[in-house]
Formats: sequence, C-alpha cells, structure tokens
Amino acid sequence: MGHKKLINLGIALLVLQIMGIGIWFYVKQPAMDTSMNLFKIVPMLFGANLAIGLVLYAFKKNLSKLILANSIICPLIFFAAWIMWFTYYAK
Repeated sequence: MGHKKLINLGIALLVLQIMGIGIWFYVKQPAMDTSMNLFKIVPMLFGANLAIGLVLYAFKKNLSKLILANSIICPLIFFAAWIMWFTYYAK
C-alpha cells in the first residue's frame, strides 16, 4: 500500500471515528453520574484497536501500523469528547 493511500485512509478513519463518537454521545447522552464509565470505556477502546492491530500485524499488513497508531489516538479523541460533552452539552 502506498504512503499517500495510507495517509488518506488514516484521515478517513479519523473522520469516521470522530463522527462515530459524536453520534454515540448524541444518542446515549450520558448523564453526569455515569462519569465513572470513562474508566471502562477508554481501556476497551484501546484494547479493541490494539487487538485488531496485532491481528493485522500477524498477517503482515501495512494497515496494521495505522490501526496500532489508532489504538492510541482513539481513546484520546473519546476522552476529549467526554470532557467537551460534560463541559458544554450535558444538562
């Protein structure tokens, strides 16, 4: 897979991730008393992305590097969205 194609795929994955997390917050609308769930959700996001990345790495796919990087970026995006939700939008 070419470098440019991998970058485009990474940007598309990032956009889809942000949209998915935003939709999740819009649909679920977590309340203030569920803030402890953050300690469950962030490790699950990290673990799921890491597992997918390791499986793809076993098959020697170039995409595995992108997914492994995503395993770090995804929980950070979720954490930022979580803070923004309770700062600006939660009632």
